[in-house]
Amino acid sequence: MDLYKQALQAIRDTLEEAKQIALPDPMVMSLATVDAVGQPSVRTVYLQAVVDNGLVFFTSCQSRKAIQLAANPRAAVCIYCQPLARQIQVEGTAWLLGEEEAGMYWAMRSRDSQVAAWASGQAELSESQEHFEHQLAEYRQRFDFHRQVPKPQHWCGYCLTPERIELWKKSWRHPQQRLSYQKTSNGWSVTRVNP
Repeated sequence: MDLYKQALQAIRDTLEEAKQIALPDPMVMSLATVDAVGQPSVRTVYLQAVVDNGLVFFTSCQSRKAIQLAANPRAAVCIYCQPLARQIQVEGTAWLLGEEEAGMYWAMRSRDSQVAAWASGQAELSESQEHFEHQLAEYRQRFDFHRQVPKPQHWCGYCLTPERIELWKKSWRHPQQRLSYQKTSNGWSVTRVNP
């Protein structure tokens, strides 16, 4: 197995282990982006999948993160699994998924999440919580008799293609382990980093 695939498999194994111990929201990660003038911003998003090309997540195309990624596609994520004492960091370039791929992942979302995506204008100012709840109720009623909730045009997917992956593991019996996988002109390399 090459080093890149080894690093991706380590990410998958960590997330699977987190699911096995019933860790709440094991697929939640912090996503950092930078705007056109270099101002960083970080928020929590849901990791939809780890695929051969990288890490897949979704958002509104009108959201602040999507606007920042359009200006500068460089991004980073961090996943911390507290009970396992593991941390995953990924840095790279995010690119828009095609409509077919986005539609496939949309179909995997829960109905409540789909309806909420319709009701949520992420880049818009909210009048009030009551206004959002009213919109949510309207969309629930609108799609009440639909077998499937269609994907809104403003909902899009991204894949963060890694150029650096760092895996940190703390052990109570052994020294902390920190491995840094780096994409180079000759492929991928891995180095052990001091904790």
